[in-house]
Amino acid sequence: MTTQDRHSSSADPACRELLRRLPPRQSLWHQRGLPSGPERIGFGTVLLGSLLPILVWSGIACFVYFVYNPLPAAVLGGIFTLSLIVGFGLRRRAKHSVRCSVYGSLGGVFDKSMAGF
Repeated sequence: MTTQDRHSSSADPACRELLRRLPPRQSLWHQRGLPSGPERIGFGTVLLGSLLPILVWSGIACFVYFVYNPLPAAVLGGIFTLSLIVGFGLRRRAKHSVRCSVYGSLGGVFDKSMAGF
């Protein structure tokens, strides 16, 4: 859609004036509205983004541990660890870096585990 199309598509003069003042969409890319490339994030950011799943699964493990016995809680932890290792291995096989594999497998396990909730 060109600027001329945007002007002619609106019947209200105030709307036409507002649309005339808007920059074209391409200028967002050139005025640094978005980063120029990939941005590195820290491990703390990954954990902060995964705070809800960490709390939910820690609560479930504690509940199972105290209500039943330590064996089901250990099985739950083992399933989590196995999922983490498989995710890491799949990412490394796909030629991701070690850092990307660790972050991606951790985030992926938490993402997929919360799908049922």
